Amino acid sequence: MLLPANVSHALLETVKRTRAEIRFGDLTHMLSLCAEYPVRIAWAEPVLGLPTGIDARAELTILDHSDTLPQGTGQPIGQTAQADVTIFGLQLSTDAEEAGTVLVFRDAALAARVAANMTGIDRVDDRLALAQLTRLRQLAPRQSASLALVYTGVLEAAGLPVMTPRAAGALARGIAVSIPAECAPSTFVTYARRELTRVAWLPELRPVHFAAAAHAERTAANLERWTLLPVLPEDDELTSKQTVLGIVKTAEYLGVRWRTNPARAAQYAKLLEQMYGLDHDAYRPVFEIGAHESKDPALDPMDLFAPTCKLGKVGADARQAALVKVGA
Repeated sequence: MLLPANVSHALLETVKRTRAEIRFGDLTHMLSLCAEYPVRIAWAEPVLGLPTGIDARAELTILDHSDTLPQGTGQPIGQTAQADVTIFGLQLSTDAEEAGTVLVFRDAALAARVAANMTGIDRVDDRLALAQLTRLRQLAPRQSASLALVYTGVLEAAGLPVMTPRAAGALARGIAVSIPAECAPSTFVTYARRELTRVAWLPELRPVHFAAAAHAERTAANLERWTLLPVLPEDDELTSKQTVLGIVKTAEYLGVRWRTNPARAAQYAKLLEQMYGLDHDAYRPVFEIGAHESKDPALDPMDLFAPTCKLGKVGADARQAALVKVGA
């Protein structure tokens, strides 16, 4: 069985009890589980609903989102799922033995075989599950809206690579932001936290497991390049703006703002030179900006100031646009 190098302790111990042969696979730069050899079972374990998958040849693939809920959109996901089996947590109890899971199968025959082997102890309390479904229908739209707002803000105001918050129906618990190669991950995280930004670092959330550490340099390096901006369904617009602002300021300090849009970076850098002179230290791109021609509207000094700031606006329009992008 192929497990990720940063497998959780709970999953590893569970698999050990089956006496299956365990092999550890690396995570790609997009944190998908990968291997250069075929395996019988590949079991990926994304962190908190992140949209990562499996890039390995396997007879059976399992995508384990047990640390988060399904999106609750009511749309069937079995046929479009990225894996043969997708696992979601029900969060029915703080006790792991009573928490409950939902298994989504791509193949009806496989679902029938698993169901045939289930016993009474494997079945959740229908009353609790129904109550959780009612809560999910209220929670999921609010969480999706909060995710959409932060996602659009970081993408448009910071110009950094982000993962789109959808993952085989999982309700993500934050927005994953990639740290550009031009800056040190630890410095980026430290600066963001000093801006009072809620930010988690993937090596802290789910580090490489010590059992895989001897050969997991690639995974460790790729984990270091990702942060997670935690998002809650009760977040108001002010909270979301603060989250986005902290990342924007961090990217600007380190010269990587608009890393995904070199033309915009060049336009912004030129505007600051016009405003503050050649010796300013407000923003200096540390990546190649070349001679790209920006398709964005031209900037002028008034664009930098509230309430019309074009470079950091995160409001109702951004929320609506993001909702369309994430399919909420």
